[in-house]
Amino acid sequence: MMLIMLAVNWGGFLIMLIYGIRRESRKMLRNEERE
Repeated sequence: MMLIMLAVNWGGFLIMLIYGIRRESRKMLRNEERE
């Protein structure tokens, strides 16, 4: 019950995080190849 809501919340958070990192990863890789 509560775990399901937590899982859904974490899922959306992770998806947004991964999506943002993936999009910024390309920009960062081009700007900084060290990190």
